[in-house]
Amino acid sequence: MHSIKTEIITDLGGKILFISNSVPGAVHDFALFQQNTNLNKSIKFFADSGYQGIQNDYIYAEIPFKKSKNYKLTKDDKEYNTALAKIRVVVEHVFAFLKSFRILRDRFRNKLFKYTLYFRVLCGIYNMRFFN
Repeated sequence: MHSIKTEIITDLGGKILFISNSVPGAVHDFALFQQNTNLNKSIKFFADSGYQGIQNDYIYAEIPFKKSKNYKLTKDDKEYNTALAKIRVVVEHVFAFLKSFRILRDRFRNKLFKYTLYFRVLCGIYNMRFFN
């Protein structure tokens, strides 16, 4: 298995609140979210650009603006994206910590369900280390 994708949800302080099942990496972020997550539709949360379209189901979802050939980002759009990135960096730091464990960083040559188990154990270690 080349690439494995696991989704986590953290609070603004970085505490891991939710861990999805792991799937082969070719799955779109939003599809993984739909398969594994049952959030209240009125909850505000922050996601990256891999979740394009999520605002159709979750009106309070905050995702960055994307430029296209027909739409250039305005100054306000860029400022919004910068502010959002400053909030989302918490999740990126959590992933960086988790990937300091070689089992998540290197090629995984075992069954997918074991990867999910190992990932969840490491998330528990992370939460214990920083939130106990």
